[in-house]
Amino acid sequence: MNSNIASDDNKQINATSSTAVAEKRDPNTMEDDIEIENDPDIVQNFAALEAENFDNEILQEYNPDDTVAIEFDDDDLPPPEDEDDDDVDMMEVEEEEEEMDEEQRYQSAKEAEIDQSECTVNHTDSVLTCAIRPKDDQLEFATGSMDDTAAIWELKDGKAVEKKKLEGHTDSVVIVAYNHTGEFVATASYDGTVKIWNADSGDLIVTCEGPTQEIEWACWHPKGNVIIAGSTDATIWMWWAPTGKTMQVFGGHGGTVSAGNFTAAGKLIATGADDGSVIVWDPKGGMQKHSLINCHQGSTVVCLVPYPDEEKSLIMTGAEDGSCKVISAENGKVLQTLLGHEKSVEAICFNKLDSPLPLFATGDLSGKLAIWDALTFNLRTTVAEAHTEGIVAMKWASGPNVAHLLVTISCASDGISKLWDGRSGACLRTFSGHKGLPTLSLDVRLFGSDIVITTASDDRTCKVFRHTLQ
Repeated sequence: MNSNIASDDNKQINATSSTAVAEKRDPNTMEDDIEIENDPDIVQNFAALEAENFDNEILQEYNPDDTVAIEFDDDDLPPPEDEDDDDVDMMEVEEEEEEMDEEQRYQSAKEAEIDQSECTVNHTDSVLTCAIRPKDDQLEFATGSMDDTAAIWELKDGKAVEKKKLEGHTDSVVIVAYNHTGEFVATASYDGTVKIWNADSGDLIVTCEGPTQEIEWACWHPKGNVIIAGSTDATIWMWWAPTGKTMQVFGGHGGTVSAGNFTAAGKLIATGADDGSVIVWDPKGGMQKHSLINCHQGSTVVCLVPYPDEEKSLIMTGAEDGSCKVISAENGKVLQTLLGHEKSVEAICFNKLDSPLPLFATGDLSGKLAIWDALTFNLRTTVAEAHTEGIVAMKWASGPNVAHLLVTISCASDGISKLWDGRSGACLRTFSGHKGLPTLSLDVRLFGSDIVITTASDDRTCKVFRHTLQ
């Protein structure tokens, strides 16, 4: 399952439905009511009592000494209560409770959820993507939404202030991404265009055009102002961002180009498609360097990331069938296939190799989190139910003494993000606040002694969380 969102013709994302419990009657009282209604003798006695007129004088003349004790034979005693009937009655009550109005339970869950975020920004439709600007002296981030707009936000005194709304797209904005210096921010849309904006002023610099259908992903060159994007029209486009000039168009996949990236040194490009193929490209000549047609045996390539070592042109892919593969972009060979997932691998993320413990993590649609040694590719630990539903994105913190900290988000309706210690697989903290709908994107940045996290959600918000290091 890819986390991409439908276009304007079908913009409503179906989230996991929740149920609500309406006000319940006391089951004991309900049993008494049922017994009274089903006993004809009792019903007849009640009717007789209601018809008879007892005035106050008769009640006052009543003397308990005048009463006569009546003894019953065993044959005259009423039959014992039928326990089977009680069981049937209770089953009916339980079925009624299960059928209570779902919307009320959903609202109750929303009200009970604690919002731990520092601040929240809003769009008028689902927020699909978010990114924190690489800037040392100020916290800024960008968001993109199904309302066809993006926005740049600035954090001031614990509040997010809109710096500039980025308008001009005619369909959902599915990617926002800053270049390596933070000078530019790119927005990619289902309208088939990528727009480049000045990150300081928010002014539009250029619109990069070419794809005839929706753009599925986009990413910057790790060191330069070049941007690439993959489309459902089976093409990949590369532009020089400052001018919007088309540098190359790559064609060779048989269907949607579902994932792609530069290698760590930026000298090669690797892309994956919904037919399970992986192709390595020469960005200068625009030609295929290697084609792995049956890399994932027809299973959609959901994610593709570079191995963070410029000396080794390796890439890693995750597919819908649960497989992960380590591929050499230089010779086009699959070096290793990693086993451990049965559901679609939606996210792969490496920390820095110069950290005290080089690691990478993989997450799948069952909610399973796996943490691996980044040097040997050996599995270190797994968390079978890291989230109640699928993990759709993750990112390691980057900086001194924090490279072992990993943040994950899920498509579960609880809207919870989690902070993990990658060394042990222990969950250190949960972040709640999104209401009843999936979280779709995140970014993480170390700012001073705080880990700052942004999360974009189907609930039309992006939230900022802060975790202070001890």
